[in-house]
Parts: sequence; C-alpha cells; structure tokens
Amino acid sequence: MTNAARWIALLPLVASFAQAQLALVDAPSSTPSYVQAQNPVASSFRHESDKKPVKGTRGVKHLIALGGALAFAIVADHYDISETEKGIKAGVAVEGNTWLIGTDKPTAGQLYKRDLLVIGLSATPSVLAHIFRAPALFYGGLSMPVVLGVKHISGGNQWKRLLQGQAPTSGELVEPGSN
Repeated sequence: MTNAARWIALLPLVASFAQAQLALVDAPSSTPSYVQAQNPVASSFRHESDKKPVKGTRGVKHLIALGGALAFAIVADHYDISETEKGIKAGVAVEGNTWLIGTDKPTAGQLYKRDLLVIGLSATPSVLAHIFRAPALFYGGLSMPVVLGVKHISGGNQWKRLLQGQAPTSGELVEPGSN
C-alpha cells in the first residue's frame, strides 16, 4: 500500500473523531480556560453576585504610587518655578522653555499653568491603565511624572547656580535666535 493510500484509509477515522468531538457538550478546547472564562474588556463590569475578586490595578497601593509620582512631580515643579522666578527677577537669565507661554520672562502663574498641564498629560496613561486594568501600562506610565520631576529639579538647580554667580555650563548656553 502506498503512502497516499494509507492517508486516504485514515481519513474516515479522522473524520469520525472530529464528528465525535463536535457531539460532545464539554469537549476539550485548545484555548486555555482562563481565556475562555473571561473577556478582558468586559471583566471591568462585574455583577454584584460575582464574589471572586478580579486582579488588576484597582488596589490602594497603586493609587498611593500614582499619588506619590504626581506629588513628586508637582513639588519638583514648584522648586523649579520658584528658582526661575527668583532668577528672572534678579535678571541673571531668561526662561528657555517658552512653549505655551509666548515670553521669555513668564510669571509664576503662567509657568504653573503650563507645567501642571504637562504633568496631567504625563499621568494620563497611568490613569487610563487604572481604569482599564492594564498593570504594565500603569507602572510604565508612572515613570513619566517622575522623569518630569527629575527634569524640574535639574532646572531649579541650574537657576540656583546662576543666582549664586556661577557661569552657565556649555549645555546651558543658548545661541541668540536658536529658539
């Protein structure tokens, strides 16, 4: 018997196994049970009778982490703005980041409005991840307000050095007309 003839002979047997699988109510599936049992989007809307807790980013620890990251960014922003305001009043330099402000000598209010908008936008991925229970995006999003806070500390330290009479470093010098 040739190979083709053997396969043709096995075909009715395979078809009968497939028919038997379709007839079973609780036939095993190749899809893992944890995928069959829940829909990740619909799992956010549970009925009160479902006593099994859903794992996600709804815990108090996660909200504390988000609040801590935002608090760090806001406190660092306050430090940067207070040093910027002192530096502008002393006349040692002008603001280098004029985005959304329009002037190189902004008021503290203008700086707070711009920077709090940026901090809020940087926290948006974590807030959305908290709502939609996406832990990886939640923790990744926490890095953005922290990075902004570190940037503001660096900016405040640069203003402090300028106020102490130290010369700006080569990275702080801006060519006229390069903005």
